[in-house]
Amino acid sequence: MSVLTQNIHRFDIVAFLRSKHETVEETSTEVYIDCPFCGGKKKLYCNKLTKKWICFKCSERGDLVDFIEKYSGVDSIAAIKLIVQNAGRRRRLLLEESDEVDTATEHMIGWPTHYKPLTYPRVKENRRYWKYVTQTRGLPYSTVLDYKLGYCPIGKYRNRIIVPVMWFGELVSWVARSLSDDVERTKLTPYGNKQSDYLLNLDRLWGQDEVVLVEGPFDMLKLPHQAVASFGKRLSHRQLTLLRRAGVRRVVVGYDNDAMAETLATAKRLSEHFEVAVVEMPDGEDPGSLPDAVLKDLINHAAPYDPYFHLRFKLEAAF
Repeated sequence: MSVLTQNIHRFDIVAFLRSKHETVEETSTEVYIDCPFCGGKKKLYCNKLTKKWICFKCSERGDLVDFIEKYSGVDSIAAIKLIVQNAGRRRRLLLEESDEVDTATEHMIGWPTHYKPLTYPRVKENRRYWKYVTQTRGLPYSTVLDYKLGYCPIGKYRNRIIVPVMWFGELVSWVARSLSDDVERTKLTPYGNKQSDYLLNLDRLWGQDEVVLVEGPFDMLKLPHQAVASFGKRLSHRQLTLLRRAGVRRVVVGYDNDAMAETLATAKRLSEHFEVAVVEMPDGEDPGSLPDAVLKDLINHAAPYDPYFHLRFKLEAAF
């Protein structure tokens, strides 16, 4: 179940309609009101859980996002924000009424066992983790704290930085990155996660005209006000759909230098929906390894994508 679906399920549709002075009648599973679109008396029915609705007079129908767009005269971005805010308020009330909160099931994906957020000032226990993110990765303290990077002092994920994957305030996954490259698997993720359903940081950039598409979390953290991460070298259909729903117009593809073939394939696919440019990374480099000034200059001079990119790449590879 996606996070948006969870928020839709939590949305208090009865309270919302009554706040708009609608006369609401309800059963245990349904709500019905006068249709605000055609005026049909008690003709609009809405399922309380899924929020799917239909008017049996004018045949208008849709989901909760569609309803709020039409009813309130807003776009999908504003509608989703309203849903998330409403669901968050309802959730907080439910938690306040409960004597105990099981933190392991509070989120769709639980935090890793023994997770601790990196806090400042540094202490002996977290000093080497701070050294990794600020010196090895070159991240400012503000970014580390803002994105709730953490670590596990003991257990399976010891010696790893934990990068939470948040989606409109919900934890949907995380990446446990080893402090050393001398391990069998440098990155670990929770069982059952669906990272390909999300783009890391897109929820924060929702409504932004342009984004930079990068592979991994640490690449994104170098450009928190511009970049989203796809968790790999390919873009899923769901991720492509999210970019479109977010209102993005231009995508700058900034995958690693060793992924030129995937870069071009992704750029070609994106070009069917967006204005696309491609960053040509220096040999052996990726966004996370470059100095900030160099990275920003490369992005500013990204070349507009066109079909000849493929031809030039093949010619360069041949020689």
